[in-house]
Amino acid sequence: METEEITSEARRALVEVYGNEPNSRTVNLLIINELGNEDSQLTDQPLPSNRLKALHLKTLDKELATARGVEEMYQERNELEIESTQLAASLPPKEITDKLLRYETTIERQLYRAIDQLDRLQRQRKGETIPSPINIELNSQN
Repeated sequence: METEEITSEARRALVEVYGNEPNSRTVNLLIINELGNEDSQLTDQPLPSNRLKALHLKTLDKELATARGVEEMYQERNELEIESTQLAASLPPKEITDKLLRYETTIERQLYRAIDQLDRLQRQRKGETIPSPINIELNSQN
């Protein structure tokens, strides 16, 4: 029965790249490798090298799938940030928006005055007695 183990140089490289925190890729790979050692305390018998390689590949595939999911999430987030930045850039500045709102208010008042005048004229044509409009201006005096 042939077994393989991770060399100390490979262990250092794993720790350098992936870290040595609990539940990290390094810990998973080192535990799997420990299962393959002849003097392993985790099992009574070491794993054959093809089974050990299969476990390593399975662990790496799971990690790769997780990394791809995280990458997709960050890409989507980045796209949303770019879109929101573009939409925000398409809005006019505050001064222009305020001016547009004032224009809109003025036009709306003129529209209501025209509708009121039209209503009075239509009633006059029907023969109704229409009182002249009352204009009230409120001025605050201190």
